[in-house]
Amino acid sequence: MSGIKRLQPQGGLSMFGSTVFSSASLLALTAGLLAASVAAQAPAAQADSEPTFFESIDVNVVNVEVYVTDGQGKRVPGLTLQDFQVLEDGKPVEITNFYAMSEGRPAEEPAAEAAPAPATAETESSAAGPEDQRLYLAIFLDNRSLVPASRNRILAAVKDFVSRLDSGDRVLIAAYDGSVRVRQGLTSDPATLSAALEEMSKVAPGGVTRNSERRRLLAEIDAAYPVGATGQAGENQREQAAVILAEQLYQNIRQYGQMQYEETRAAMIMLREFVDSLAGLPGRKALLYVSGGIALRPIESFMRAWEGKFSALGQQVGYSPFDGSRDDATPLLRELVDHANSNRVTFYTLGDTPELSGISAESGASDTYDSNMEAMDRTSMQDSLLMIAHGTGGLASVDAATGPLLDRMREDFGTYYSLGYVPLKGRDGRKRKVEVKMRDRSLTVRHREAHREQTMPQRMANRAMSALLLGEAYNPLEVAVEFGKERKNDKGQYEVEVLVKFPLANLVLIPQDQFHEGKLTLFVGARDSHGRSSPIQQVEVPIRVPNDQLLTALGQLGAYRMTMLLRPEAHTVAVAVRDELGNADSTTKSDYTPGQQEQPAATGDTPQAAPGS
Repeated sequence: MSGIKRLQPQGGLSMFGSTVFSSASLLALTAGLLAASVAAQAPAAQADSEPTFFESIDVNVVNVEVYVTDGQGKRVPGLTLQDFQVLEDGKPVEITNFYAMSEGRPAEEPAAEAAPAPATAETESSAAGPEDQRLYLAIFLDNRSLVPASRNRILAAVKDFVSRLDSGDRVLIAAYDGSVRVRQGLTSDPATLSAALEEMSKVAPGGVTRNSERRRLLAEIDAAYPVGATGQAGENQREQAAVILAEQLYQNIRQYGQMQYEETRAAMIMLREFVDSLAGLPGRKALLYVSGGIALRPIESFMRAWEGKFSALGQQVGYSPFDGSRDDATPLLRELVDHANSNRVTFYTLGDTPELSGISAESGASDTYDSNMEAMDRTSMQDSLLMIAHGTGGLASVDAATGPLLDRMREDFGTYYSLGYVPLKGRDGRKRKVEVKMRDRSLTVRHREAHREQTMPQRMANRAMSALLLGEAYNPLEVAVEFGKERKNDKGQYEVEVLVKFPLANLVLIPQDQFHEGKLTLFVGARDSHGRSSPIQQVEVPIRVPNDQLLTALGQLGAYRMTMLLRPEAHTVAVAVRDELGNADSTTKSDYTPGQQEQPAATGDTPQAAPGS
């Protein structure tokens, strides 16, 4: 990417550095600074003649949710910190934070003997507990893999489930059909959630198409004429045609496997992005993943069926016994599990795989696809959902009654222990195994299996994603986003001027010789109306205010000016701002649709678009 612009600082504040970046929908950024005068609102500050040395310390606590049951599978309340031991990579760590919930109430809070008073906003907030223990639940439907009958049956059970959640819990509904769409933003209103789920039941899922493709390929294998024991066609035209068809079927199976792998990879990328948006929320995060299953080894049974019918041609087409393990999606799911664990997101998976039911029976007397192969495929799809749930400390139910899983989820949300500790190695970005042991070894514990400590830029990028996708923003620094002039280039895209404004009085400025200095880092992203999101980009913003202008500057707004190249459609722009010296951050978002102003076409030195934009 080239074409960097440098805009001169304006006003009584100087800032240096400019950058350009590109992505799917947020395509270019150039930077400068201006200061807008507002009424003075900060007291006088004394400028030191000597440099001041300042250190901002950020200590991050890892919270691990733990679910404890006895030998009969019943929840065990009333435990204390001394009942637990936490190990990171096999080494004991000190539990610095301990929180217990029992049947929806903090453990230290006794149950009321008298009838409870009518709920108010104040009492509901109290019952919800501290902010870092508040529950955020995402209901995520993988529409590509579901069929209407099973999907609607599950949705009916989920509607009943959300109607009985705690009033302090916040729930959202999202769906994946090639891109992730939030169908209902975070809310605690059961009626709103019920209406959104009802609308979801009217959307046609894609599982039927996926099933028909699978059955068609199986039917082709079953209908193919078997090749003789030698694998040689000889003079028999029918034998020649059979060999050609067998070779073509082998290639079709390979192509099918590659296609399934790429679809799974794209879905996992989108799901990880969605996990990032949940990670920007402050409390516990749970994701109910409703799916028809993910085939870990999509062509294993196909290859066995092909081998059973055309074993004599194996060497001729390059067949290997390991072909069934091609396009294995297991590493993709392990990456998802690690990503969820790093972001304190617990998966609960609810699956239904009706596409496999009766396939072996439909094959009749053929030996190409039997009940053993059907069981192999079913296990592959079930194992994917079990892996995601168990690896993150959650629960899974596949091809079973929906109610029991939802009941156990409700128990998890209402009765659990949260153990917090400071990681031994800090933010080194490495995966660490997490283990929780009980003083009473007869008890069973369930929790996420690992953790990867995120860097501060990763955490800030997640907060920007949360604002971008979920609309959640926390803004103590009073950051604002405004849109200015725009102009259309010869590719039909719009260069839009964007100002990120912030009151300088809300920032920490440290005296250094002739200047007071500060440092901001911006994390910027955009999402268009088709659900396409740009990667979150990071911009460093150093601030220097001359000492003799400090009093004036503290009554002003600083603004970082950007040029963003956007398509002519509605966008949401999200900005997360971190005050590096003050160890504080803010997130804000704003909606904008380019094309509202008439400007001449851009010429000359313009930001470059990303490939494929």
